[in-house]
Amino acid sequence: MTDLISQALNQRWFYPYVLPDGRKLPSTHDGRVDAIHTTRARMLETWLAREFPPPAR
Repeated sequence: MTDLISQALNQRWFYPYVLPDGRKLPSTHDGRVDAIHTTRARMLETWLAREFPPPAR
């Protein structure tokens, strides 16, 4: 797994990713459009929760 994390850290990514250990992968845009990605992710999560609610217990 460490090799995969090292490979990921050595690349630049369009979307901002945070690894489970808290490290952030570098983006191709140096964070200039992170707010757009965050907003889109939040909108998608809201829609998914509405369309596919967790089963009632």
